[in-house]
Amino acid sequence: MKIKDIAHIGFFTAIIAVCAQVSVPLIGGVPFTLQTFAVALTGLILGWKKGAIAVLIYILIGAVGVPVFAQFRSGLSVLFGPTGGFILAFPILAIAAGFAGRKNSPIMWGAVITAATGFMLFLGGVFFAIYQEVTVGQALTVTVSPFIISSLIQIGLVVAVGRVLRHAIIKSGISI
Repeated sequence: MKIKDIAHIGFFTAIIAVCAQVSVPLIGGVPFTLQTFAVALTGLILGWKKGAIAVLIYILIGAVGVPVFAQFRSGLSVLFGPTGGFILAFPILAIAAGFAGRKNSPIMWGAVITAATGFMLFLGGVFFAIYQEVTVGQALTVTVSPFIISSLIQIGLVVAVGRVLRHAIIKSGISI
């Protein structure tokens, strides 16, 4: 791996950590954040492999105690708590966005990122159900329903910002 790759991965890891702090607590304990936006954008811009590495580093530094998760939280208790399923699904979202980004098709990006986000929300809901000892249906009502519209908006923003960034990167001659 080249120095520029390490710098890109570190930069996007930091973006994810910052976006995690844009957090609005909701009833049920799962906050609204911009993590999903940052994770999908990371995969789209860096590609599946470097995007997944950036997300895994984010998860690892949060797991060891650096307060990078939403609301400046950290530790294994977050990963294996009620919101852990969302975080543990982030690498899949980054990988899916990275593979979609191989094609210069914003429509494909949106479709793939939407499917991966749906999977992430479902996995998060299942973790929440296990942790809270409620049915999956009850958990999905609390953890998915409030996020459908905001997730679609974030996906639209990922596609729009991704198009602009990719165009700027290509125009500037920077290789990612």
